Amino acid sequence: MHETHLRRNIMMGCIICAGVSTGAFASPTNTTGGGAAFTAATGALATFPHVDGNVSAIIPDGSGGSYVGGHFVAIGGIARQNLAHITANGTVSAWDPRPNGPVEALHLFGQTLYVGGDYTRIGAGALARQSLAAINITTEAVSLWNPHVTGHVRTILRIGTTVYAGGIFTTHAVGRPQQRNLAAFSSIGAGAPTAWTPNPNNTVSALVRVNQTLYVGGCFRRIGPAQQIRTHLAALPLTGIGNPTAWTANANGTVWAMTRVGGTLYVGGQFTRIGRNHAARARLAAIQLATGNASAWDPSANNDVNTLTRVGSKIYVGGAFTRIGRDHQRHVRLAALSLRSGKALGWSPAANGLVKQVVTSGVQLQVGGLFTILTGP
Repeated sequence: MHETHLRRNIMMGCIICAGVSTGAFASPTNTTGGGAAFTAATGALATFPHVDGNVSAIIPDGSGGSYVGGHFVAIGGIARQNLAHITANGTVSAWDPRPNGPVEALHLFGQTLYVGGDYTRIGAGALARQSLAAINITTEAVSLWNPHVTGHVRTILRIGTTVYAGGIFTTHAVGRPQQRNLAAFSSIGAGAPTAWTPNPNNTVSALVRVNQTLYVGGCFRRIGPAQQIRTHLAALPLTGIGNPTAWTANANGTVWAMTRVGGTLYVGGQFTRIGRNHAARARLAAIQLATGNASAWDPSANNDVNTLTRVGSKIYVGGAFTRIGRDHQRHVRLAALSLRSGKALGWSPAANGLVKQVVTSGVQLQVGGLFTILTGP
């Protein structure tokens, strides 16, 4: 009999799958810890340093390596606390900022790495930074930029001189009104919040920019200064005070992840209906940006989808599912889908716990989560 471990956090009505582990594997297995890599060209397991803990965020360094954040104590046998740099040859670099709590979001802009999570100190001098900080990737110096938020930061996106952060948090800038769960900060100086104040009433998990519009996904039901109804998805102009546009693609469950391909927004989460046309879509959907309607693309996962990334004609997805695709093939928490048809492709590794992140870095597809074992494809 398979044993299942499931931890859920309930925050203002949202059920968050924090970990799933189940059963035996028929294929040869690899004890990986919370991170792993596949060769993008072949889909085969590739070399990746063993992670002693969980990985929640990975971002390419632009040179074939990556920055890795999560809740861990070592990578590749080298002590690293919650944040590390893995080089293109798979070694752990000397870079070591040591945040004292979990890292949940990373964004690289030039030489600056923005780090979000749930920590209070970071850097060689253990500087006080609450859940959001900026680090120089060359010198390892922690910037004076210090937006002062309390809570969890789960997604970060810098556009020009503005840094957008989402999660479940409150801002505490001196002389400024408090903001909740989604805020914009100047990238200059100490990081003062701007007048853009959408204040969603619950967690923000994903941000995607399309021209001058920011698409926001999460667990919220109201957003904007007037708290307009937008359930789990909204579109906000980058200018103004944070009122949502008329675009609606309401979902009936949390949106965890989004990626844009042309005029389509691909969305993963907990929902079973989504779009202006209220289409039945089990945890994966393609939303037309022009109309807000869900398209015919319908892979249908049997459990949460937490992450997705487009690579050529494929979309790689990770989460808690065990079956996915129009033909409901067995794929255990990782799958590759046709961008055109939604059919699950032959690549079929399996993870023994929740997959939280899938990204491409150089010639690799890198994966992070709450798993400890992966099979080959």
